[in-house]
Amino acid sequence: MKLLIADDHTLLRDAIAELISNEVPNSHIRTCGSYKEACVILNEDEEIKTVLLDLYMPGMNGVSGASEMVRCYPDKYVILLSGSASHSDMIQAFKSNIHGFISKEISGKALVAAVRLVECGERYFPHRMTDVMPDAKGSVTHRERMVLKELMNGSTNKGIAQSLGIEEATVKSVLRAVGLKLGARKRTDIALRAAQIIDSASD
Repeated sequence: MKLLIADDHTLLRDAIAELISNEVPNSHIRTCGSYKEACVILNEDEEIKTVLLDLYMPGMNGVSGASEMVRCYPDKYVILLSGSASHSDMIQAFKSNIHGFISKEISGKALVAAVRLVECGERYFPHRMTDVMPDAKGSVTHRERMVLKELMNGSTNKGIAQSLGIEEATVKSVLRAVGLKLGARKRTDIALRAAQIIDSASD
């Protein structure tokens, strides 16, 4: 995992960096405290694949800063971090093709799972977006739907991986991230809520 953590709270960004280093050995992680510094680092370090951006740090200009980064660095995955984002911020980020939106309130393992999911080419947004934006059901991506369909059929993680031609670790990351989106922690609860989403999408 090769990423940049940009947050003006030194303690928080260092904690996230340490967490990811512990969860993903041999990670390549850089940190900074402003949007301007983030752009400088991206220009000089081509190895960085993913950027975690604090929504309210200096120079960000809210969601617009992340949207501009997506435009300027199309080969990077841009994920917003926030502890107090409004629904309108999340919706704007979703519509601006930003790759993810992670609440600072989630667990460390969930954060790592969300980053891994984005690095697999998916998007990650909180499930509560669906309360105010019906189109946010699209935040459950095609790959996630395929995994969920297999789960609903009773397949194990190994069986899902074999059926879809992906790694078992990817299946676990997808299920963990989807569980966060759907507000479900247990495997059976994820399957039940998935059934509602898939059924409504087919109407």
